[in-house]
Amino acid sequence: MLKKIKFASAICGCLLSVSCFASDLLVEVHEEKEGNKLWYRVGTVETSAVDIVWGENKNYTSGKSPVIAVSGNIAVSVHQGYDNDDLYATVGIINPSTKSIEWGQAIRFIKKGNRASVTLKDKNVVVAYQVTDSHSLQYIVGTLEIENRKIVFGAEKKFDTGKSPSISIEKLDKVK
Repeated sequence: MLKKIKFASAICGCLLSVSCFASDLLVEVHEEKEGNKLWYRVGTVETSAVDIVWGENKNYTSGKSPVIAVSGNIAVSVHQGYDNDDLYATVGIINPSTKSIEWGQAIRFIKKGNRASVTLKDKNVVVAYQVTDSHSLQYIVGTLEIENRKIVFGAEKKFDTGKSPSISIEKLDKVK
């Protein structure tokens, strides 16, 4: 069944990214309008009202251009550094009852990347991005270490030329 969802409250920022998992749990991330802080909020879909009940807007790190992926109670956010083109990943555990996330530390994993897209399935993470000052599109695959709230990434691989890649996983049997 297709759900029409409206945003009940204004989100004060720009470059919004939202991810929803099958449990009707949503996480949105955005950068503040002016400054270098990144914010998140957790929401649940109210199917009877066709609406979202949002938790509080909370700061979780600094940077720009955040994207988010959710699988079960795990969230992975990828963003650019505020004053550089490096890409950082942050892993968090979602608490649906408090509508909050216990985030790990933001870890740099790519130098000179932008326009990132992230997807998550079980413990597998895939990030696609555009190399800064180039039209080279690359991806990198990683495995979550949930208890340490970090990702162990493999080698970067070029897959095409272009800009602004977007990636998604539905079923992943084997990652090479």
